[in-house]
Amino acid sequence: MAAGLGSRREIEGWISLGRVTINGRPAKLGDRLVAAAREISRSGRSGIYDVRVTADDVVIAEFRGHSRTIGGTWLPVKEEDTR
Repeated sequence: MAAGLGSRREIEGWISLGRVTINGRPAKLGDRLVAAAREISRSGRSGIYDVRVTADDVVIAEFRGHSRTIGGTWLPVKEEDTR
């Protein structure tokens, strides 16, 4: 989803106004983008990843990114996961 760009309702408004496009065509509510990442290399706390974004099985974006591991917990831990 559009994390960090606006609220869900705000993004839906942009889509309704035709301000969002996917692969050159106006987006519709319900359109789905799928991102898949593949680890290329990892050394210690750093890694390189290739990411592919598709819409209806059509590749619309590919990029390579660098990452590094940081400390701490960023996602909430469910109580049953700690047992």
